Amino acid sequence: VTIKKKVSILNIATRITGGRKSRTATKMKDVQTSTPAEQVLEMASDGEQKSLEEYENNQPRVKNQIHSRDDLDDIIQSSQIASEDDDSLCSNCKKVILLIDQHEMKCKDCVHLLKIKNTFCLCKRSIELRDNHYLPYSKKKKERRNVEELYQKVREKLRITEDQYRIEADVTKQIKLALKSAEVELKTGGNNSNQISETDEKEEDLLHENRLMQDEIARLRLEIDTIKNQNLEKKYLKDFEVMKRKHEDLQKALKRNGETLAKTIACYSGQLAVLTDENTTLRFKEEIRPDEKSISRNTGSTFTATIRCTKEMEGDVQKLEVENAMMRKTIKKQDDQIERLEKILQRSSLMLQVFKS
Repeated sequence: VTIKKKVSILNIATRITGGRKSRTATKMKDVQTSTPAEQVLEMASDGEQKSLEEYENNQPRVKNQIHSRDDLDDIIQSSQIASEDDDSLCSNCKKVILLIDQHEMKCKDCVHLLKIKNTFCLCKRSIELRDNHYLPYSKKKKERRNVEELYQKVREKLRITEDQYRIEADVTKQIKLALKSAEVELKTGGNNSNQISETDEKEEDLLHENRLMQDEIARLRLEIDTIKNQNLEKKYLKDFEVMKRKHEDLQKALKRNGETLAKTIACYSGQLAVLTDENTTLRFKEEIRPDEKSISRNTGSTFTATIRCTKEMEGDVQKLEVENAMMRKTIKKQDDQIERLEKILQRSSLMLQVFKS
């Protein structure tokens, strides 16, 4: 709406000035006379000029306040002042339009036309200044927001830099203290050069003694290892001898069990043969004399005894076989242990030879 008013005002001004230029030369006599409408027009132009000057004077202050970060109240106040100036400009323009409408036929001299033209020029200039002020305001606001974000980022970076600087300052302080202590030690060392030479000699003596002690420690460790290996060898020899004796005892027991088994089998075989012969004889006699009951009883008892003896003999044989199998397993385990002990003894003997060499 304001833009349309501005355009209409400018069109009216151009129409008036263009249509009345031809009649300005004949109406110069009315310059010294002034009407109340002319006075109002002059006051309006003067007020317009003053408001424009005030507006122009306020422009640098407004711009500086926009770039300032801490004077938001001043910016608001200046914007209010600018808006008041704009209102006054619009009111003056309205007055000028009314004067033109009222005295359109009377304003025929050059002075009145120049006043009207100057007034409209001032209005146009104030409008342009206001547009130049308010159009980039959003851009300035956006730039201000970007500047604030950049300020926050820079502030964060500065804080990090300050922390790093503080840490570096602490480290530098510690380094300086260490350098001072080193300088003090160097000064004391320079004053005590003779003591340093003596300490160097003592250090060389101590190093020589240390080397001798290390050689002695190495020799003692070698002897300890040799003694340990000898003790291990003795232990393994004892274990080997014990296992060997146990193995021999088991071999003897196995041999005795085999002999006992053979004797038992032979004994039971003889008894079985005798009983078998008796059983055969009795059966033959029973077949010859079936009427004799006593012979049959004797034959039955003898046959029962023969069967019992046969079962006992088979049970004893099975027990002996089981014992022999268990003894064979034990002998096999002992053989494995003896082989393992022999290997350990061989390794220990090789290690002893290495230590002795």
